[in-house]
Amino acid sequence: IVVVFQPELRDGLIRLGKRHIFYIEPKQEEIDKLIKEFSINWDIRRISIIDKNILRVAIYEMVNKLAPPKVVINEALELAKKYSEKKAPKFINGILDAIKKKFDL
Repeated sequence: IVVVFQPELRDGLIRLGKRHIFYIEPKQEEIDKLIKEFSINWDIRRISIIDKNILRVAIYEMVNKLAPPKVVINEALELAKKYSEKKAPKFINGILDAIKKKFDL
């Protein structure tokens, strides 16, 4: 309901949705392999859909150098703080930091 009455939110969500469908979804299998590799002792099926999607967007943006890694990680952590569980930011930060180091970003 909020999105319908706030066009700036609706437009942002539409842009994010398009980015996910056209750019991230075709690479999802590849991105999920990275999530699996760095989510030690976690089965990817146990990671919440919110956390997986935050990770997918952040990994895509970092690997494709769409923004500086620090900016991408900070944005991902803010999303996790706002929309996920209390422990999610630490979990997400660990995975993104490990990927940043692996790709020397």
